[in-house]
Amino acid sequence: MPLAVSERYARDALQYPRYQLGTGDIVFINGTPHWEYTLIPDGLVNWFKLKNRGAVYVDMTTTRKNTQIIEQYMQIGEGMAVSDWYLWKLYKERYWVTYEDTYVIPYENDLYIAVPIVSYSVKHRGLVLYTVPRWGGIALIDSAGNIQFLKPSEALENPVLKEQKLFPEKLTRYYVNSFRYKQGIVNKWFYHVEQLEIAEVPGQYNEQPFLINSDEGMKWVITCVFAQ
Repeated sequence: MPLAVSERYARDALQYPRYQLGTGDIVFINGTPHWEYTLIPDGLVNWFKLKNRGAVYVDMTTTRKNTQIIEQYMQIGEGMAVSDWYLWKLYKERYWVTYEDTYVIPYENDLYIAVPIVSYSVKHRGLVLYTVPRWGGIALIDSAGNIQFLKPSEALENPVLKEQKLFPEKLTRYYVNSFRYKQGIVNKWFYHVEQLEIAEVPGQYNEQPFLINSDEGMKWVITCVFAQ
């Protein structure tokens, strides 16, 4: 089920005129992958007045229209007014990190917002300081607005996050893009000898990496080519 098709199915299933779809992402329900779209307020007035109302889930394993809506008002989340905006709440607690896009997980009659975290290690080379990004864990938010900051080891053991994707998608892309500099910055700028580049998919807004559920667990997969 391509992302663009799933968004059309989710939009067709939308039953609430004061709500729209949030950012699409992947969630596993009983082991089955679904495209997930948060129900967020539509319009400036609703942005201030309303809370997120749950999420729409579209089955990824079939080309047929198979959608479900799980309703649950969320106290904080994506697309809400500033004081209820999830990033406002998270940055107030933990600032020197980067938060990736949210996805909403149904678990035991509640909905949880998962936010992958990219943290940074400070390194130095001589007198030059620089930072190296790494997976910093998951911020997990329940419908009441309670926030847990989970370290990577804690995220792997958390029952809500079991069988969900955890490693940040954009960090994966960053790591692969870094291989462009394997032969040095001069090679990257001028010679391009054995310089890897991500093979973008034209006409699609679901860019790489792609998530694959393999026998060894979930993996982010990125197809690359040598630069010309």
